[in-house]
Amino acid sequence: MSRVCAIEPALQLQPGEGGVDDMFAAREPGFAGLIQIILEQQVSVRAGQAMWAKLHAICPEFGPEPFLKLDDDTLKTCGFSRQKVRYARGAAEAILNGELDLPGLADLAEAEAMKQLTALKGIGRWTAEVYLLSCLGWMDIWPAGDLALVLAVEHLAGMDRRPNIKQMDAYGERFAGDRSAASLLLWHYYRRHLRPNAF
Repeated sequence: MSRVCAIEPALQLQPGEGGVDDMFAAREPGFAGLIQIILEQQVSVRAGQAMWAKLHAICPEFGPEPFLKLDDDTLKTCGFSRQKVRYARGAAEAILNGELDLPGLADLAEAEAMKQLTALKGIGRWTAEVYLLSCLGWMDIWPAGDLALVLAVEHLAGMDRRPNIKQMDAYGERFAGDRSAASLLLWHYYRRHLRPNAF
């Protein structure tokens, strides 16, 4: 964190703020963590967490096999859209048939881990990167397409419009090696300056 703040002092945590983990808590690695992230696609973290709480209450012994036994109506009551039902079931089936080895991702290079995750329908760059950051705790992950990060960078850098993916990746290069820490601090910055109740 200190190196990131030395590069960008505005990301320094303020008195009274906790560490970054209180805002973007680490998720359980594996299928449960991946499903939580799928639920958070295109919605707020808070909404995604509420959906996950409903799902976990219905299916406390959570895993690919128990998940596949849940019908569409049950998943809909938890907040799943039709698309997210397909994505989540596809991930469960890929794990059960051996196409996706989530524990094995920890031993791969980032590019190969991203390739394996994004081979699944509905798992794009954002979902894969957030999994590597928040479930596996990798230290140099930069979810450039995350809306909160985009808005934080726009505000912090004084841009007159939202940066595109290329601009976001270029901005993240200054934190190379510590991009996960930069991401977490930027989420804190977003909450502090733009959406105090976002997380």
